[in-house]
Amino acid sequence: MSIDRNLNFINLAPVGLRNPENTQFSWWGSALIESVKNSSTPQARVDDMVTRTMGAFFKLGQEKNYPAINFDYNTQNTFIDGQPLSQHVNIQADHFKLIRMIGAASAVVLKNTNGALPLNAQKIKRTPLIYAFLISLSNRAASGLAILGSDAGPNPDGPNNYQNGNTDHGCSQGTLAMGWGSETAEFPYLIDPLSAIQTFMRTNNPTTPVEGLSDDFNFGVVDLLATQADTCLVFKNTDSGEGYITVDGNSGDRMNIRLWQW
Repeated sequence: MSIDRNLNFINLAPVGLRNPENTQFSWWGSALIESVKNSSTPQARVDDMVTRTMGAFFKLGQEKNYPAINFDYNTQNTFIDGQPLSQHVNIQADHFKLIRMIGAASAVVLKNTNGALPLNAQKIKRTPLIYAFLISLSNRAASGLAILGSDAGPNPDGPNNYQNGNTDHGCSQGTLAMGWGSETAEFPYLIDPLSAIQTFMRTNNPTTPVEGLSDDFNFGVVDLLATQADTCLVFKNTDSGEGYITVDGNSGDRMNIRLWQW
């Protein structure tokens, strides 16, 4: 029973968060219980599993006035039925520094022809951004920097909202910062390239406006801006995740290597 109820410590997957006896796709849950009953899993193995699970429990002193659980992973609500549910405790500390370092280190420059990067904000006279929502460019001349692709901007439904009733980041909308699946987490915030570039330009070249269009398929405007701009930055992505979520016909792994957003 200890193994049955602590599967999430052994296998970090949703099986431990649901009733293990209903699990039919794993060696854990009901399959493990059956293997113990028919002696295919020996007592020594069971003892080892329990020791590994409970060892961390005692190592952290969780049996001695350990803080009670102060949130429910199923909801962001603070109260339910008038009763306190989540204290929204911020445990991040300065982890954001490491996250920022890893994110920067993972950006790979494959080619830098003629030393085009890094860009000099002072030399950009006008910035048409192929992203923004309801801006008409029909009577405006394009020049300077063009940023192409809705992957540059935010998810219009918010960083933690998903398409077609999917959960666990089962979508590809706006800038991609996480795949989908059971081990995903909710973003406390998500800074998209659009917002970062806008902030950077306001700081370093405030006279340069940032404009654009969010429609990846408005090829006429894309062609206009791309051909007239001094410099183009193209934001594109391809997403994937666990097989229990299907996004655009892709059940987990991608069916091909084509780009989804560009």
